[in-house]
Amino acid sequence: MICLPTQNKQIRMLHRPTFLITIGISSPDGEFFDKEYLGHFFDYVYEHRELLDGIIKCGYGLTFLEMITDYVKKKWLANEDEYKLIAFSGALFNSCVYWAKSDYTIKEEILINSLVDTYKR
Repeated sequence: MICLPTQNKQIRMLHRPTFLITIGISSPDGEFFDKEYLGHFFDYVYEHRELLDGIIKCGYGLTFLEMITDYVKKKWLANEDEYKLIAFSGALFNSCVYWAKSDYTIKEEILINSLVDTYKR
């Protein structure tokens, strides 16, 4: 469980396992970099952008990266190279941080197409 302090000094609780299930990472059918999967991921991130902004501002970026990495490896490790999945997790994390820092002005399609182009075989 992660405690995220808010500006008014209240504590918000974030349950680790629940977060990535609800973040919209769906079934591992298909490739880990499918456009449908990535679209669902970024839609959910945008819907909960205040949470992502809080995670970044409170210094929990590494924990968020670890959560993404653990989940991606758990779902796709049987069919994919571990290091490719770790790199992909980092790319997802960096894309989220970059998108947040741009105040979400970058179109999702640009993020998705960049990831797909990087990881397609």
